[in-house]
Amino acid sequence: IAVPPDIFPDALRQFRDNGGQGANITMPHKKIAYQLCNHTTPRAQQAQSVNTLFWKDNLLWGDNTDGHG
Repeated sequence: IAVPPDIFPDALRQFRDNGGQGANITMPHKKIAYQLCNHTTPRAQQAQSVNTLFWKDNLLWGDNTDGHG
């Protein structure tokens, strides 16, 4: 789904409301996605960005698999 950066938070909420379970994020959204997360993995914290999002217990989690992958 191509989303302009200025509406990314709203688009992510709509994605979740429509049944989305998780998402892979590309540039330029990785930093904004990191800021929206309730929890992040140590890899995401080190990179200060996420490329993988998922909801667990109704909270948004983020991971960064760029270096690991």
